[in-house]
Amino acid sequence: MATKTKKESPPRSYLRPQQRDVLENERRENQELIDATNDIPKEGQWSPTIPEGVSVNKNRLKARNKQLEKVLEEEGPRRVSDPKERQRLFDRRKELERRFLPFLETWKDIQARPGDPDYSEAVRKGKARHMVNNDILEWRRCGILLEPEDPTINDLDRLRKRG
Repeated sequence: MATKTKKESPPRSYLRPQQRDVLENERRENQELIDATNDIPKEGQWSPTIPEGVSVNKNRLKARNKQLEKVLEEEGPRRVSDPKERQRLFDRRKELERRFLPFLETWKDIQARPGDPDYSEAVRKGKARHMVNNDILEWRRCGILLEPEDPTINDLDRLRKRG
């Protein structure tokens, strides 16, 4: 009797810094609107321009802010500070790079056009790339855990060869 093997789940994805910024801005703007509609604005204080006949649903804004805070808390990456765990992630990241670099298109492959001598190699790499997509995702996840605030840590262009 064959036993069922548990399929490996894909690496967890986290919010990118740009996504976190968008959610933070929405949360901040909602809070400003709630605060500004609480009382009469003082001189120099921002006041929303609300057309006559339009009301601000503070309960809906508060509920949305709670939802945004939950998403930011759950989906935001935590920087790994334990030295052993950081070294393990760094080593895993290097191993993953070693596995997917042969399938990563070089700049020469990206710029190849039909008729170029290197075009068939570029097409072969492009077709084979799906085999290493999970490795690339895990490589990116490890990078986010190592440096969550660095938007360039997962840039594949840094790894591409020039020729």
